[in-house]
Amino acid sequence: MKALRNGIKEQWSGFKELLIVLIIMVTVRSSLANWYLVPSGSMMPTIKIGDHVFCNKLAYGLMLPFMEKQVISWAQPARGDIVPFRYPKGTDTYIKRVVGVSGDVITFHQGVLTVNGKTLKEEEVRDRHVLDDMGESAADKTLYREYGPGDKPHYVLRYTLEQALDRMVMRRSIGGHPSSTNPAYYTTQGDTEIRRVPPDHILVVGDNRDSSNDGRFWGFVEAKRVYCKASHILYSTVSDKNSWVPSFRWDRTFATLE
Repeated sequence: MKALRNGIKEQWSGFKELLIVLIIMVTVRSSLANWYLVPSGSMMPTIKIGDHVFCNKLAYGLMLPFMEKQVISWAQPARGDIVPFRYPKGTDTYIKRVVGVSGDVITFHQGVLTVNGKTLKEEEVRDRHVLDDMGESAADKTLYREYGPGDKPHYVLRYTLEQALDRMVMRRSIGGHPSSTNPAYYTTQGDTEIRRVPPDHILVVGDNRDSSNDGRFWGFVEAKRVYCKASHILYSTVSDKNSWVPSFRWDRTFATLE
């Protein structure tokens, strides 16, 4: 009987240790760091379908454990940051790039992003190897390197000029207004809207500029809705149609997001 009691005590001790470890892990993930699986291509090629993105939850403030709610704020998202946030018109988590902060005036000039009257520098990238194994094709898009104010250069995708013009003609043929109200017919090349970012808000846009459901269509995001700042790719997987086991993109493991 004594041996049985000792055995139960040892098992309970081991269980408590495991429970403590699990609680610590969950608490850390809830208030210090987190990772998100990206299921769509709106941030390609920066973030590919199947990337598991690591985020710093202390970048902008302190989050309550087990809740996506900021209790103390010490910074605001900046232009160029990649941020997960609560979709303003639902409960889903989206991840996009910040292109405008409080007071900014955001427009597109012939498809190129313009911030406060300054059109950002873009250069076409001829080497398209970064587009390999993305989960969907980018054959109808041109790859650019965009140089934003104060942030490092990063890739963006936009429809080729021919494809953009075709979509603009299609939109006009069905009576569509030039404004970006319908993602199905939208192209940055035809965007003429002026967007003024209100106080305590940000404007977020996908790097896959013509294939992203973002703030151009549903408005601005309250800064307090931002969960964290994405910094790295923890690991990345891609579906293999010939196997039930996904393949790993080993070259993306622990890669820094730019």
